Amino acid sequence: MKKKKSKANEILWITMAVACSVIAIHKTIYHGLGTAWYFYGFIIIAIMMYYIRKNMRKK
Repeated sequence: MKKKKSKANEILWITMAVACSVIAIHKTIYHGLGTAWYFYGFIIIAIMMYYIRKNMRKK
């Protein structure tokens, strides 16, 4: 049960990173980097959380 929950968390974080990537690119193109920088920061956080959860699940 715990592995399924960890796998679900991994999927959640990677999905969040992809969604933020799409939003960040859209905002950068249409509104400039000034309104999109926090989305790029969240992409980095989401990817880091994905790898942390992945390594925790494998241990």
